[in-house]
Amino acid sequence: MNRHAVNFELQSRVRKYLEYTLWNESKSEEEENSILNKLNKTLKQELLMESLGKHLKDIPFFKNNFSQTTIQKIVFSLRKIQLNPEEFVINVNYV
Repeated sequence: MNRHAVNFELQSRVRKYLEYTLWNESKSEEEENSILNKLNKTLKQELLMESLGKHLKDIPFFKNNFSQTTIQKIVFSLRKIQLNPEEFVINVNYV
């Protein structure tokens, strides 16, 4: 970065990003998915409901507006993403 005359602020942000990414990036997510995929459907669903469903049930919006069946469907359709510090989630199709 010095060779290409990248300004110090950007260099610092890049270094922080790489440190964060390397620190948090591990095989644990791959291992987790591998283990989940080895479970039978019933056990996998129970585990997801226990680990993720309880969080949705604690959110008043979900607790007050959706049935248990709908919450289960939501839990089974959730996908995990990892964001780094200072990253933003933007819905391009927001009206």
